[in-house]
Amino acid sequence: MTDERWLLIGTDARFKKLAVQLSKPHRTVVYKYTDEWNEELLMLSKKLQPNRIVLPIHPPKWSADMNSFFSVAENAMLFVGRTTPDFKQQLSTTQTVYYLEDEQFIWQNAKLTAEGMLRSFYDHEQRSMDGQHLIITGFGRVAKMTAALCRDLGATIHVMARSATQIYEAEAFGYRASVLAPEAFESKSDYIINTIPVKWITSAFSERLQSSTTVFDLASAPGCLAFEEQPDFDYIQLPALPGKFFPQDAADLLIQTIELHNAKYKEEHHA
Repeated sequence: MTDERWLLIGTDARFKKLAVQLSKPHRTVVYKYTDEWNEELLMLSKKLQPNRIVLPIHPPKWSADMNSFFSVAENAMLFVGRTTPDFKQQLSTTQTVYYLEDEQFIWQNAKLTAEGMLRSFYDHEQRSMDGQHLIITGFGRVAKMTAALCRDLGATIHVMARSATQIYEAEAFGYRASVLAPEAFESKSDYIINTIPVKWITSAFSERLQSSTTVFDLASAPGCLAFEEQPDFDYIQLPALPGKFFPQDAADLLIQTIELHNAKYKEEHHA
């Protein structure tokens, strides 16, 4: 059996626990608390010569040349989170697993995200969810899990989405649903939970929101604000909630995905 040399990079709290879970007798596992590919990591990688590399949830930063990473990773299996178009194009020549696209992982991670949203709501508002009026923008996996959890706790849900398919789907689930547009906002909804990774809150939307409104933004960076000035309403970005609040559970989900794909890789390559 070929020894596996793993390099894990990431500051998300689940990665430290992931490194522990990956550790086995036939493996060398090195974990670096950073989201940046730098000269220190390059020198470490040249010495380690990893054949398995796990990259951060969000696209890594590059203080060392990106090509230096590919020279190290040329013969390695890569586990990649979110990417930039340029980086993904170059990844097409390597053995790559996009762990954020694994269907089982996505749904279970969405469930943890919904729980993290609820905890953030309690911490910030110090109010019960029962009786609250929520607008949830988007109706993907995270939105579905968040809407179901909040409705079970007594909240009234209004889903706003950009696609007709998501609107019809939300209606089928029994939610009020409408097109995401400024005129659809109502003053009685004090809370907006955003799951759309697009800067859709323009000045036209902002003018419709009350100063008492709180926007909880669950989407990945750069968030949903389309302007740089401080908004009149309360805006809270909440990226990577599973790793923040439930690092062990989040690591358990990630290890399942990684071990599954690693086993398939070994079977196909006898490595």
